[in-house]
Amino acid sequence: MFQDIVCSDRNAMSSTSVTCDIHASTEAQQWCSQCDQALCDDCVHYHSQAKASRNHTTISTSDFRKLPAFVRSIKKTCNKHGEKTDFFCLVHENLCCPYCIQTMHKQCDGVENLQTLTKNVKSSAFVEDLETNVQDIKTSIEELLKDRTQNISNIDKQKDSVLKQITKTKIDIMNYLNILEKQLVCDLTEVINKEKSRLGKLVSDLQERKSKIHQIYEDLRTIKQFGADIDVFLAIKELNQSVQTEESFIFDLQTDTSLFQTEILLQKSEDIETLKNNFKTFGKILIMSKPPKLTLMKKEKAQAQIFISKGHDVLTENGQKTDNEKIFNEIIENGNAVAFESVNVNTPEQEKEESVDSGQNLNIEISVPRGESLNVECMPRINLKFDTFLEIPERGKQLNACKILPEDKLLFLINKKIVVSETNPKKIQYIDFTCKPTDLTCIDGNVVAITLFSENKICLVDISEGQEIERIKTAGQCFGIDHADGQIYTSLPHQKCIQVIDYKRNVSTEFTIETVHSAFYIVFSEGRLFCSNHMTNVVFCMLTSGSTLWEYRSDILLEPFCMSLDSKGDIFVACRKNRSVIVISADGSKSTVSLKNVSRLKAPRALNWCQTTDKFVVCDERSGRAVVYTYK
Repeated sequence: MFQDIVCSDRNAMSSTSVTCDIHASTEAQQWCSQCDQALCDDCVHYHSQAKASRNHTTISTSDFRKLPAFVRSIKKTCNKHGEKTDFFCLVHENLCCPYCIQTMHKQCDGVENLQTLTKNVKSSAFVEDLETNVQDIKTSIEELLKDRTQNISNIDKQKDSVLKQITKTKIDIMNYLNILEKQLVCDLTEVINKEKSRLGKLVSDLQERKSKIHQIYEDLRTIKQFGADIDVFLAIKELNQSVQTEESFIFDLQTDTSLFQTEILLQKSEDIETLKNNFKTFGKILIMSKPPKLTLMKKEKAQAQIFISKGHDVLTENGQKTDNEKIFNEIIENGNAVAFESVNVNTPEQEKEESVDSGQNLNIEISVPRGESLNVECMPRINLKFDTFLEIPERGKQLNACKILPEDKLLFLINKKIVVSETNPKKIQYIDFTCKPTDLTCIDGNVVAITLFSENKICLVDISEGQEIERIKTAGQCFGIDHADGQIYTSLPHQKCIQVIDYKRNVSTEFTIETVHSAFYIVFSEGRLFCSNHMTNVVFCMLTSGSTLWEYRSDILLEPFCMSLDSKGDIFVACRKNRSVIVISADGSKSTVSLKNVSRLKAPRALNWCQTTDKFVVCDERSGRAVVYTYK
């Protein structure tokens, strides 16, 4: 951060005896941070009388040793010119000597005297905020440790409860279950060990981070107590980086399942009472994860600043701004985005039909929880080039979802079938179902997960073999589906929740996330769930903890169905009623119409963006038609 600060080892300062930098044979008693020198008693006297140093503040060498090592090793002499760095450039955030000002910082209008700049720095808002932030993180880690330790203790208690149920079940069905009982106890022990090991790793990590943040806290107190103003000013920059690292760790924990409560339960076999000779398992050990009840610190959008930077203009060799930088500054000053090229298609007729709208002058309403506000702006236009037009022979039926696969393969859910096709159709494969599937997601290679709404099940299918692998029962009628990191997310619109199923672990893990609206199609990305509701014309974004980040409503958002994220994280939404595809920014603050009155598609419902190939497909709900585009 400070490019002109060079840290060096000070062996003299680390030893028990410190010698004067001027009289090498005399023991030093005081240290001057401004001069960066150790002084003996005689030198202290002259130092306090000299005009250049009479206003300098010295501290005892014993107090200097109490400062953190990185503060003691800060060098305040210019590496290039050998002069004292008495100035600070606010533009580049660098220490400067007088020669630096005349050369490298000649055009900078934000060069300040270091003594003036660091005056009263110990009582500045930045130092106070940093100290508060460190204390908040320390408190949060302590609460996390207490919570995780309690969870481990509860698991042991739950183990006893499960074992009692196992024993009771064993007595009820006589000796026939003895062998299966032993196997189930082994499963329970294995699960307990795995979960305790997993939680123990997090606890161990939190212990280490607690020690780190405690050290930062002690360093900060010591610096404030014993450090000179210039030392405090330079030290807090490095301390702040360490604090932000720990702060990011705390907030990352809240976006995944690390803090979910773990409970050990027993799920008895449904056949245990009646089919004594046919059942294959004694029972099933479940891990029930619940969102954490902890209320941790909230991340501030911006921290207090020690000084205000005069600007960060990047100059050319002639000191002139580049054209790109001029454009960038104009965007900032005017608050408007630069207009980009519109969608390109092959024929003039298609250009007329597939017009692109920038989204200006539209009645857009975005509501953001917790009192936050967003400025509704228009996004740059998206450049899509027409690639291929497809017609699926299965017409007159409902096409609910689609997916682009590697090697230019396409998946469609139409009527009661999965249709596997190619963009240049030579071979079409059909996989039949007994009911209509509503949505699909690619799990791994050729394995696809499909929601069977009327059967309350998720079906895993190997499309290469055309065979069904497994069916997973859901807590209600499941509609939309997505997956990430070994977990399946499926929407249950009637229950107004998202069910999360861990399908890769040996034991079943399930929990639900309540939604503010009924969610139909869903997309998961980086701890966030994007949901659409075509009945109330809303798209909303929420965290896996259940907190709603934003809601998007607009007069261009009419019957939103399928959604997909592009490689930049923007959300493409198929709007059936107004025959359009709109794009919403990941934070819900901007939008545009990407495709309007899509050619040959009267009711666009399904779409998908392949982030690896930047290909985009839009499908008509009733005609079996699909249009493939390429992002330019």
